[in-house]
Amino acid sequence: MKFIIPETMTAVQVEKETGKLITGIVPVPKPAKGEVLIKIAAAPINPSDIARIKSTIENEESLSFVPGIEGSGRVVAAGNGLIPSLFMGKRVACSAAYSASGTYAEYMLTNATLCFPIPK
Repeated sequence: MKFIIPETMTAVQVEKETGKLITGIVPVPKPAKGEVLIKIAAAPINPSDIARIKSTIENEESLSFVPGIEGSGRVVAAGNGLIPSLFMGKRVACSAAYSASGTYAEYMLTNATLCFPIPK
């Protein structure tokens, strides 16, 4: 199964000057060994997401932070490894592994072990 993946995507970010959530255009990450790229279909807003956003504002992290700890979608690219290859093309529930790639974006990069298959 081959998916067309764009070079850039829209993602939510925290504006450094105001602390407001904004949308921006960022590169779509590419999966390395043990990772998968998920085309996000749904992402909730949980109290833990709000706390993480507030923490980012207080610690003045850069705009590279993309909020969203959990979500669901389809694995559209997989890095090397058995687990990533098993998830290729599958619908999954997922958790974010990196602060620069959260679920409040069109695509999210995460470790394949943080995915759970969603049955039909």
